[in-house]
Amino acid sequence: MRGKKTDTEFISSFISQSVEEGLFTTDDFIAKAKSMISSIDEEIKRVEKQKIIRSKLLDVISNFDQPDKSKRQEEAKILSFYQIEHPQICKIICKMLQTSALTFEQLMQNTELSNNSANVIFCLKQLAEHKVISKAGKHFLRSDKFESYLTFVFQENK
Repeated sequence: MRGKKTDTEFISSFISQSVEEGLFTTDDFIAKAKSMISSIDEEIKRVEKQKIIRSKLLDVISNFDQPDKSKRQEEAKILSFYQIEHPQICKIICKMLQTSALTFEQLMQNTELSNNSANVIFCLKQLAEHKVISKAGKHFLRSDKFESYLTFVFQENK
């Protein structure tokens, strides 16, 4: 083999070990070396198969581990909803917004909200801050977290 340095210490050690085992000819040394190479190659093949299995086992773990992560992420998203005050008023507002965009005046026509205009304004601000609703001109609309908030509110009331 050109350009490759031979490890004379290894060769010397190999020969000494072979002699101790009762091998004395160069053919015996070659046969032993080939046998060891074959054994090493088999071990490498076995380890390569183990690597493939390992990779597939990691797929199993990531497949079953994922729902926990997504569940934790979902829980983190709804944590801020616990800070919203007057959940009953917010629930009524969101229930009304489920069907269409509404103005403040339309919201106040609801008999459950009509006596509490200050709390309704406060709730509208909170819902907007938490991106549950948004305002476009005079109209209040559903926003990014509207569906998550509805799910949260209806689960809390069960």
